Amino acid sequence: MLLKNLSPKIRFLVVDDDDIILDTLVKDLKELKYTGEMSIAYNGEEAQEIIGSQSIDFIICDYFMPGVSGKDFLTYVRSKPKYKDIPFLMLTSNNDFETVNECIELGVSNYLLKPWNLADLEKKILSSWKKSYDIKM
Repeated sequence: MLLKNLSPKIRFLVVDDDDIILDTLVKDLKELKYTGEMSIAYNGEEAQEIIGSQSIDFIICDYFMPGVSGKDFLTYVRSKPKYKDIPFLMLTSNNDFETVNECIELGVSNYLLKPWNLADLEKKILSSWKKSYDIKM
């Protein structure tokens, strides 16, 4: 698996307002042998609180959420010096050009369409990590 090239202790923040999506992501990350701490947020407001109080290495976030959307949370994250380069993987069921382009302009590391498969999630995590830290694996 590609994720073996990364530390299994990566601290993920997973943000989605759907319990099924959150449960699936947690299950998939465990299947990829991730063993580090995982923080869960059900909306952008909770996610902002978490990154303000915890150390996070990687963010996986839904685009469409009530209140602070994924786009708004991405903007918030990129405005914080501590997290301006953190890998940020945006999840969405919307693949229109405008949405994708907007996220790219705001600094998203990568984009994953729902529903995803384990291989795609793994590849997006690795490519997001490499892009954010400009490393070769």
